[in-house]
Amino acid sequence: MKLGLTLFLVGVILAVAIGGIASHSVTSTFKEASSMEEVNETIWKVPGFWFLLWAYGVPFAAILAGTGIILYGNGDKSVLFGGGTLLVVAFISIINMPLPHIPVLFGIGGNLILLFFFGILWLYSSKLKEKSSYFKLTGYTFLLTGMWFSCEKMARPYLTAAEGLGESPANIMIFFVLAFLFFFLGERDNK
Repeated sequence: MKLGLTLFLVGVILAVAIGGIASHSVTSTFKEASSMEEVNETIWKVPGFWFLLWAYGVPFAAILAGTGIILYGNGDKSVLFGGGTLLVVAFISIINMPLPHIPVLFGIGGNLILLFFFGILWLYSSKLKEKSSYFKLTGYTFLLTGMWFSCEKMARPYLTAAEGLGESPANIMIFFVLAFLFFFLGERDNK
């Protein structure tokens, strides 16, 4: 139980340190540098240790915190969750490195996300007597909306005509924050 709480807290601290504090430095470095050569003269050299720690630190911290909370709650699947999730993240990251942009994968992935989303809606029809299900359903809807708008932002480098569209991605972050707020409210209401 103590180990679980420790892992959870280390994961939270690591995520805040990397996601909140280090991201500011990384962003400033990439914004102020005129080339990758200039970036590579800083501690954020790609693919240097500090850059990789920043790039994979928050997913690792989330896995660590999730494993910790499973142990803390006396769950018996902590090794499966921690090890399995870590292996999946590592596998996807490794196979993605040499891949060029493959638009059809985004189409297939987007359609699968929609199918899963509508499947979730269908499954929620039997849970609507629970107040928490409305919060969670709202969270899923905001998450899907944020994902939809982030697809457009990710596709822009490959869409020549979209170069002049200079919208801020703030709407995406707002949708993601709202999604997790409603997931939190749904989980809190579940107690």
